[in-house]
Amino acid sequence: MDFFSNKKVKLQLEADKKGNTGSEVSTFWGIRNRLIVIFLAIAFIPMILVGFFVDRNIRSSAQNDFTVSTTRAVSQVDNAIVIFFDGMKKNLKMLADNPVLRQPDGTVTSYIDRPAGADGMIQMDPLAAGGYEASAYSAFGQIVKSHPEVSVISLGTADGGYLQYPAVPRKKGYDSRARDWFKDTVKQPDKLLLADPFLTSKGVPTIGIFTTVRDQANAIKGVLGFNIDLPVITEMLKNIKLGKPVMLFYWIRRTRSLRIRNSRN
Repeated sequence: MDFFSNKKVKLQLEADKKGNTGSEVSTFWGIRNRLIVIFLAIAFIPMILVGFFVDRNIRSSAQNDFTVSTTRAVSQVDNAIVIFFDGMKKNLKMLADNPVLRQPDGTVTSYIDRPAGADGMIQMDPLAAGGYEASAYSAFGQIVKSHPEVSVISLGTADGGYLQYPAVPRKKGYDSRARDWFKDTVKQPDKLLLADPFLTSKGVPTIGIFTTVRDQANAIKGVLGFNIDLPVITEMLKNIKLGKPVMLFYWIRRTRSLRIRNSRN
């Protein structure tokens, strides 16, 4: 009996010893893992915070640079367009004040009741008409030659006549007085009208500038206009250096016209 009792006690002691050793090992590794996590947190949390603030500062700086460069580009484009149209308005006003156009007895061909061909069109031949019409047509030609950005010059008179450079056939019954550009200009005779953009018969987007023509007695003789094709403005803007490649949009009057170009200047 003593032998078995001693054996049992010995085995119990060995088991207790092994249990204590396992607990000590487990406690050691638990403390070690905690220390590793703490040291990693101490090392990486400041790095994460620094990275966050650096990234935010870089983003803010990039946004500010973009805003400044965009504002500068928009201002540059806007100034170019304003200068262009101001020059066109001055040229139009100068032509309207030309003594040739202000002659009191000058008339141009009317297409309201004039006989038409089989196609319903009436040929326009200002030089053959002679007199005031031929002189005005020659003056128009000089302007277009010196300012090729002007595609068409037109004159609608108060008595229903119509003249255009370059000359093109008109449809029988054509009356410029019924057109919006004529009526809107006459409503405000002392102002220049920048009309809404429209498409020509060839599908080219065009904008018109109009003003009244007065005779020597200051009575309204008619309405004079320049047509400017919008692709001309697009070509002009290509010469503006905008830095990085950009997509440029511009609107003319009530956003009725939109042009887009991809600039790599």
